[in-house]
Amino acid sequence: MLHRMAESYNQGNKRAKPNVQTFNSCLNACAYTTFRDEFIEAFVIAVSTFLLLEQYTKPDHVTYATFLKAISKLIPRGEERRRQVVEIVFRRCCRDGLVSRFVMEQLKFAATPDQYQDLLQVDVNIPSKSITHRDIPREWRRNLTQGR
Repeated sequence: MLHRMAESYNQGNKRAKPNVQTFNSCLNACAYTTFRDEFIEAFVIAVSTFLLLEQYTKPDHVTYATFLKAISKLIPRGEERRRQVVEIVFRRCCRDGLVSRFVMEQLKFAATPDQYQDLLQVDVNIPSKSITHRDIPREWRRNLTQGR
């Protein structure tokens, strides 16, 4: 459906332009892939969806959180590529000022506990479960709407 919308838009149908919710829905579908033999394909689709999004719109905090959810479900814990992808995605989210509670929640599932604390730049003496949205730099959440 996403590719059909993009194709139709590229052929001149301006009403078919995919929006951020369209991309987020595709990422969410990838995150809920249930068959292990489809995980690699679902991850490839998630990455290509994320990259395609930038041609049509900008990600929002739901995009980043849902992509982190897909990573946590599709790449086994302990794999180095999971650690690398989590870091890349989270750093982009910080750069875009879109680190919301939802992003932090999904980061907690996608990252190891050490990586979670390292990425959030928090004191290791604070239990990670007590890290709140207000503990992160304001710059990381500057583009969120109120209450996110």
